[in-house]
Amino acid sequence: MLSFLVAIGALVFNVMPILLSLIGERRNFSDSQLGDLGSSYFAGFTVISVFAMFWVRRVNWRRTVNVSLLCSILFFAAIPQLESFGVIALCLFALGVSMAFIYTPVFTYLGDTDEPDRAMGVSIVLQVGLAALVAFAIPVLIAPYYGFQGSMCFLSLICGLSLLLSRFVPESGRFSFKQAGLRDCLVAINGAAFAPKLGLLAMFIFYLGITGLWAFVDRIAQAGGLSAEAAGGAISVALLLGGLTGLIPALMGQWPSRFIMLLIGSVVIAVSMLLLMRPMTALSVTFALILLNSGWNLTVAYGSANVAESDGSGFLLPMLPAAISVAAMLAPAVGGRLLEFGGNGLFLGFVTVVLMTAQGLFLYAAYLSDPPRS
Repeated sequence: MLSFLVAIGALVFNVMPILLSLIGERRNFSDSQLGDLGSSYFAGFTVISVFAMFWVRRVNWRRTVNVSLLCSILFFAAIPQLESFGVIALCLFALGVSMAFIYTPVFTYLGDTDEPDRAMGVSIVLQVGLAALVAFAIPVLIAPYYGFQGSMCFLSLICGLSLLLSRFVPESGRFSFKQAGLRDCLVAINGAAFAPKLGLLAMFIFYLGITGLWAFVDRIAQAGGLSAEAAGGAISVALLLGGLTGLIPALMGQWPSRFIMLLIGSVVIAVSMLLLMRPMTALSVTFALILLNSGWNLTVAYGSANVAESDGSGFLLPMLPAAISVAAMLAPAVGGRLLEFGGNGLFLGFVTVVLMTAQGLFLYAAYLSDPPRS
């Protein structure tokens, strides 16, 4: 049940292409402006998550999640009423703050469990399942009949229903650092093993590429010749089918090894990027995005679990959402400008280099933590 609350905290990220496309159509913003709006959301998320190691194990998790869900309901409802670019950006920033206060405590709880691979796998299945539902429902069932306002009210309703689950959130996790100060945190981080630090760097670089791609995948597909409905359908199917790979860590745990599963994820992502660089059809884009989401989910599940289990300090795990959000804050702004000035070719080439660099670091971190057996 708590994994579903992680899905709520990650919902805006997962449906960012749908959200930005809706805003772009209703407000006629450019790709650069839309990229800046995506970055505004992630800036809010980052402000909270980047300091998670100082606050997440000190606060009452249940109260924090409850208040944040209530705030998210209000922010979703407010977005359609806003006209100014600056005010919309500010509202998205505040929404990012709220989502970070939902995502970070529950994500930390999952990492504290005895089998983080399985917990992360279940979380991913629920994240992509919810995102697939929203990615299908908004462009196909809601936006054509109820418009932008109806779409945002739908997201508010999802957050409202999630309040029913917040009572299952514990007040704290396995570690408690109520008496730990800044010096204690820095000493613990400095003394931590190299593998989890490398995993954090890999996660940052990975999300620098994947966020930039995912925020604009709808517009990339349309620029490649697909209709808005076909692009939305491809995203929804890809989220749903690609998300099933979350069952792999959920059922298999560490078998055969994290290194091997991360290697598989790397190959799948490389193939998906090659497909996206070819002439686009609805079928090819759907298949490419299924592969992209499959590799993405394997990478995040096993990469996150590797950081969680190799970090004996308890301080590095809460920094994973921070690494993700800092990268996600930068990526849409950079991606929007690359798309605007260089088109799909330059943008996809840049993303491919970034993702493959991250995969190499993930593999090395997994090798250091658990060298593959010959």
